[in-house]
Formats: sequence, structure tokens, C-alpha cells
Amino acid sequence: MIMNETVKILILEHDTNDIELLQYELKKNNLNYTSEVVENRDDFEHALLYFKPDLILSDYSLPTFNAVAAFQIRQRLLPDVPFIIVSGTIGEENAVELIRSGVTDYVLKDKLFTINPKIHRAIKESQEHQEKIAAEKKLQRSMERYNILSQATNDAIWDWDLDSDEVYWNTGLKIIFGYTDDQIGRYADWWYGHIHPEDKMRVTSKIQHHIRNSINNWQDEYRYRCADGSYKYVYNRGFILINDDNKPYRMIGTMMDLTEKKNLENTLAEERVNHQRLLVEATIDGQEKEKEELGRELHDNINQLLATVKMYMSMAKDADFKREDLIKKSLINVNTAIEEIRKLSRSLVPPSLGDMGLVDALGELRDEINLAKKVKVRLNFEDFSVDAKDKKKDLMLYRIVQEQMNNIIKYAFAQNVNISLKTGANGILLSITDDGVGFDPSQKAKGIGLKNIASRVDFFSGNLTILSAPGKGCTLEISIPTKKNEL
Repeated sequence: MIMNETVKILILEHDTNDIELLQYELKKNNLNYTSEVVENRDDFEHALLYFKPDLILSDYSLPTFNAVAAFQIRQRLLPDVPFIIVSGTIGEENAVELIRSGVTDYVLKDKLFTINPKIHRAIKESQEHQEKIAAEKKLQRSMERYNILSQATNDAIWDWDLDSDEVYWNTGLKIIFGYTDDQIGRYADWWYGHIHPEDKMRVTSKIQHHIRNSINNWQDEYRYRCADGSYKYVYNRGFILINDDNKPYRMIGTMMDLTEKKNLENTLAEERVNHQRLLVEATIDGQEKEKEELGRELHDNINQLLATVKMYMSMAKDADFKREDLIKKSLINVNTAIEEIRKLSRSLVPPSLGDMGLVDALGELRDEINLAKKVKVRLNFEDFSVDAKDKKKDLMLYRIVQEQMNNIIKYAFAQNVNISLKTGANGILLSITDDGVGFDPSQKAKGIGLKNIASRVDFFSGNLTILSAPGKGCTLEISIPTKKNEL
């Protein structure tokens, strides 16, 4: 307590003359104080509770009360307030015994000139005691908050004294890594020694760099050894405390178990690799299929036509009477070969996509199929809006329809096919439905045709759904997000 502040003094005294003499001595030394005088037990207890004095000056003996009883009440209600006995009758032996019991000091009434120094000393000691108590309470509250935090998280919380090199761990270390209290070391070397050998140099170098350069925040990811010898991935971060001399003296942090997250990331990475491999396989299979079909068309159809033309032309050289007829037959076969080549070329690179767009190209494909009378195809484009800029997506949609129509013609034995193309709020919706024999999607493995379709859909981050059952036909539902939704 600062002495130029007003000191609240409670005086326990019944003699008016002694009270005036005591107050005179207090004022004589310019002590800034306010006082309250009581002379019995009830008033004394009331003053302790409501006046809340900084100092108690008590006569040793009163008619109905005495200093010993007053001191006991003070111990119960305000144990930290200095208690000085002011008496003319107390003996030296009694005074010493009372001081041993906790009384702050005593003053004889015939030596009141010594009261002020003792008051100053008593209040100073009381102030120091109160500050100590406040600091202890603050530390206790801090420890309570720390313990609550430690219990509220499964993370390993650590506190490293950089001067002594001691490290304190909460129970999280035992929960995460399986160590017992006897297995946990007290010093930082134990912590360092359990970092994975491949990570240890990097982690320790980074920590020491932060400590040497007084960098407050440190964080790192590494592998940490468990009690059973296995390793877990952890994310460790700490805060370095620095004193007034800019010297680090303490580091506090948390260690979080990332093993499940890392395993999930590795699993997803493997799945992405496997998925990419399947896409590559489907692309290669599709390319091989196209080459095979191209080779078969060239060999079985166009090559035979050209071979026949060659034979007719050879015969025309030697047979004058049949030359005109052979030339006519040769021209017919040449025209047929040209038409077959045109159809084959169109199946590889549809010219109408560049000339007329997706809708017209699909219309032309429909007309060719309907003309062959193998299956009846119907198109619905009423809710489709054309994006003239996205040629790659148009070609992808055309190829999907072309691929599925080949599948239907070869395997479905369908009579009717309905193709619907719409533009929705989330992108493009394509539906291809046939009334063929159908199949069980859960039992039948995807053929090359469906794999090619799936790879094209995946390339544009779309979704493919196959709805089919034996004897119930088949529906392909494809959704392709717009560029805005892809983001």
C-alpha cells in the first residue's frame, strides 16, 4: 500500500483520553488516515465486515472485551490485516507470546511516539503479503485454466523450460503415443530422440534456428515414434517466450495427431492414380478398338471393292467386247468405295460439327441410322441452348452418342432409342434410352464402349449413371457441369 494514500485504521479502545492521545500521535507525523473507533465485540465485528480496515490498533484490555479475543475474530474475518496492540498494561512476556501467535506488533501507551514507524512497517509488510497472495491466486487460476485446457483436448500439450531444458507434458502424450509416466523423459533430448530419423535433422535444426533468432512462432510436420515402435504423423507448433533482454526462456506448444488425415490423403492419392490409370487404359483400349474397326472396314469392305475394280480393269484390257460393261461396273465399285470412305471418315471426324454444330450433327447421325432401318432414333433438343465457343465439349457429347448408338445397334437389339439433350441450372444433361434387352449393371463388367464414355465424362468432371435391368432396356444419364460450376 502506498503511504500517501488514505489508510483506514480501526481503533479498539474505550478510554476517551487514550483515543485522543493516539489520534494526536497519528496526526503529528502527517499520516494520511481515516479512523473508526469501537469498544465492544459486536461493533468490532461489524467494522471488520463493513469498514474493512487496512490496520487494527487494539487496547490489550477492555471492560467487556480484550485484544486476545479481538485477534481471534480478526483471524477469522480479515486474517491479512495488520494487528498492533496498544496498551499500558501488557507485559513483555505476554507481548512476545502474542507476536508468536500472529500479532503484528505492540506499542506501550507511554511510548506512543513509536507508533507511526510501526504502522508504516506493518502496512508495508501487509502490502507485500497481499501482493504475494494475489500472485499465488493468479498462478493458481492460470494452472486451473491450463489443467482444464489439458483435459479438454486430446492433443499433447508441452511446456519447455529453455534454461533447464526440462519439458512438461500433459496426458495427451500418453493418450496419443501410448507412453506411461515412467517412460516419458524429463528433458528435450527424450523428445528429439523419438522423432523419425529421416525427419530429425530438419525438425531440430528448424527449432534451434527459431530459438537462436528469437522467432516467436514455430511449426512443423513430422513422424513421431509411439511406445510400440510404430510412427504417427504429427503437426507440432510452439510459441517462444522472450524476456526483456530479448532472450528466449520458455517454449509452449501442442502436438496434434495427423495420422488418420495423412492415411486418408495417401488413400485418395492412390485412388487418383488408379483412376488415372483406368482412364489411360480406357483411352488406349478405345484407340485400339477404333484402329481394329478401321482396319476391318478397310480390309473387308473398301479393299474388296478396290480389288474387284482392279480385276475388272485388267479384264477390260483384253476383252474388247466387254470393256464398256466392265468399266461401268468398275465406276460403280469406285463410287461405292468413295462413299464407304466418306462414311468411315465421318465416323472418325464428323465434318458437320465444324460446319453446322452439335444439334445438326446429331440430327444427321439420327437420319443415317433411321435410313438403315436398324433402329428408330428420336431426338429432343427443345431445352438445349447451344454454346458455340465450347467445341471440345460438343465433340465429346457427339462421341458419347455415337459410341452408345454403336453399343445399342450391336448388343441391345432395340427397336427405339430416345436421345434428350438439355441445358439445366447445373450444366448439360444428356439422356440416351433404348428398349432393348438390357443388362444388370452390378453383374456385367463395363465393355470398352462404356469405358470410353466414362473416360470422356470424367475428363469434363461430369457424372455418368447407368440405369438398366434384364429385359428392361437401358438408360444412360450424363451430366456435364458448366465452366462456372466446374470452378
